Amino acid sequence: DRAHKFLVIRKVGKTLKGSCFAQMREQIGRHFSYGEFAVNKSDMSITHVNGNSIIFSGLDDAEKLKSIYGITDVWIEEATEISEDDFDQLDIRCRERPSDYSQMILTFNPTSALHWIKRRFFDEAAGNAVIHNSTYKDNRFLTQEAIDVLENFKNSNPYYYSVYCLNEWGVTGKCVFNAELVNRRLREIRASRMNSE
Repeated sequence: DRAHKFLVIRKVGKTLKGSCFAQMREQIGRHFSYGEFAVNKSDMSITHVNGNSIIFSGLDDAEKLKSIYGITDVWIEEATEISEDDFDQLDIRCRERPSDYSQMILTFNPTSALHWIKRRFFDEAAGNAVIHNSTYKDNRFLTQEAIDVLENFKNSNPYYYSVYCLNEWGVTGKCVFNAELVNRRLREIRASRMNSE
């Protein structure tokens, strides 16, 4: 079996050290046996004893990206930060196929209804994509303080509440229509479609 080589991407490479890389290291320390993973802090890579590996890179380091070969999987964190062209370039680089599966994972908050991700994957069903929709209520690790902050957005910042609590596509800037009313109507349309199927 061919080993997986997972590439973890953010738009700016230096943001990875304090986010995805730190999170992975913490989870390894909590849930796996000592020595099961080799963590290289200087080049931000993690290798499992079975040969699977995870490497971290930013899109701002184009030369480093060009030199990475054998990528089987990609995780794009904060995917709304990248352009559609960036995504297509990563899709091209994800060419190596392990024996079991290969995938690209995009994680993000739906900050703008005008974003290319919504057009490409949500407006029309993409046959090769699976959409997983979750909210803060699915995060069992959130503290009550964090939950309170999010839920207070309901009154203090309706845009934040719709994006970060309800996981709805945001409508930003000066709009002809009231964003809250538009989102409410979109929810009604979705519910109506689901009931008619």
